[in-house]
Amino acid sequence: TADGIHDTTGFAVVCLIILVGDMSRGIFFPTLWPLVSELGGSEVSLGYCVAAFSFGRILVSPIFGQWSITYGYTKTLLTATCILFVATLLMAQAQNVGRLEYLILAQGALGVGSGTLGVTRAFVAEITAQRNRTTYLAWITAVQYGGFTVTPIIGSIFASSMRNWEYRYGLLRFNMFTAPAYLLSLIVAGTIFILVNFFKDR
Repeated sequence: TADGIHDTTGFAVVCLIILVGDMSRGIFFPTLWPLVSELGGSEVSLGYCVAAFSFGRILVSPIFGQWSITYGYTKTLLTATCILFVATLLMAQAQNVGRLEYLILAQGALGVGSGTLGVTRAFVAEITAQRNRTTYLAWITAVQYGGFTVTPIIGSIFASSMRNWEYRYGLLRFNMFTAPAYLLSLIVAGTIFILVNFFKDR
């Protein structure tokens, strides 16, 4: 409409991408320090892990912004979301690898995969009327905060319910450290499916 939004489906898909992107940080918060500690790390190592996520995001944000102009929103968002999917699988293997350097790398990959905030905001600005644009930008900001601040509850549930439990079969380990990664990988896979089938390129 003249005062509303021109692509409600695209807006919903973008909200999902934003939610998942910040969920990739929030869901690991409750178990990140215990995992760092188990791998022999210190508070300094934890700082490196947290910084690696942000660094990955900073590194690719301008690149994804340029790609969205050159290749379009769909290809850019799909590329980033596929990277995020791989990053969740890397996180799931951090305990098996057993090295802090690998964990820092996996956190950086999560940051890279979620570095699409600029792209999603540009998309929302493009599909909304100027009169109400700030309202919709505020909505996606709320979604971002929700992914970052609310999803640690999920990690906390895994941490409390699986603290002394583990299922192991070969390289597959399912415990309080890996459960958030595997859950997130399923959510990201679903996001990729939705992106491919319901998002209209521009």
